[in-house]
Amino acid sequence: MRSMIFNSLLYLYIFLPVAVAGFVLIGKLYERRMQILWLTAMSFLFYGWWNPSYLGLLIVSILWNFSISSLLQTRKIRSILFMGIALNIGLLTYFKYMNFFVDSLHHALGMSLQFQSIALPLGISFFTFQQIAFLTDTYRGEDTKTTWSDYCFFISFFPQLIAGPIVRHSEFFPQIASSKFGKVQSSFMALGISMIVVGLLKKEVLADTFGLMADPAFTIATTGGIPTFGKAWMATLAYPFQLYFDFSGYTDMALGSAYLFGIQLPQNFTSPYRSKNIREFWQRWHRTLSNFLRDYLYIPLGGNRKGAARQGINIMITMILGGLWHGAAWGFVVWGGLHGMLIIGHLC
Repeated sequence: MRSMIFNSLLYLYIFLPVAVAGFVLIGKLYERRMQILWLTAMSFLFYGWWNPSYLGLLIVSILWNFSISSLLQTRKIRSILFMGIALNIGLLTYFKYMNFFVDSLHHALGMSLQFQSIALPLGISFFTFQQIAFLTDTYRGEDTKTTWSDYCFFISFFPQLIAGPIVRHSEFFPQIASSKFGKVQSSFMALGISMIVVGLLKKEVLADTFGLMADPAFTIATTGGIPTFGKAWMATLAYPFQLYFDFSGYTDMALGSAYLFGIQLPQNFTSPYRSKNIREFWQRWHRTLSNFLRDYLYIPLGGNRKGAARQGINIMITMILGGLWHGAAWGFVVWGGLHGMLIIGHLC
């Protein structure tokens, strides 16, 4: 069964209208808690539509992290935090990177390893990072106390579940605790519909148009051929715009969908190609991921507090792991390393 992506007719004409109508109707008949349960149920349906078996993985992940966070509320013990993070990293490694590790060993050792390819669960990188951030914030003493139903809603909320943005508890819980939540807000409705339309145009018109320019060269290269000089340059110039309009368009549709329920998700892109340098680029591109890597990896590693040499090492570790997060392939590792070197060069 195919996933219910935002630009599909199933999502736009059936799922989203039903979700909004149910949310509004329940808000007129029942209290806020029932609206949260409705959206959580719809989020599970949204996720399970692709592969019902992986819905169980999402639920187990939510149960595990909520249990660990509850322990951390009363016991700020580092081993409990490590235990919670370890399962998250373990699941992510198994589902996202095991194929990559086995293939790398196969090529390095020159031997055939019998291993069944593992399907990647949708959104596992996003909901894993979101829950690692929540556990870490709880351990650090931030006010993360919440109910099971609110936490489940926070992680599974379908607009941000499979492609971000990565949302912090401080950006989400105050909104659903507000007296305005659950009430129809015409300004949010109008903004939400506008963002969905803009995002759809970005994906279906702009991204696809640039894709028509970029795809021929990539098709030739993947089949072992050598693209012509013109096609190679066309792909080089067109692909960055295809990637940006596709990803930012999907994010716009995610933010627009959330606005329909009165929830404002964080912006992920702020005109990144207008950046003056590589450091500013990463402050504008996939901002919620950049913030996560900064706050939960780069700064804990020492940041810039232990001298220039150590800062350079911390930047390289952060960017290489950030590259690997984008995709399980050596090309992404190299890409992350190149960006790390560019950032170090900018700081020198």
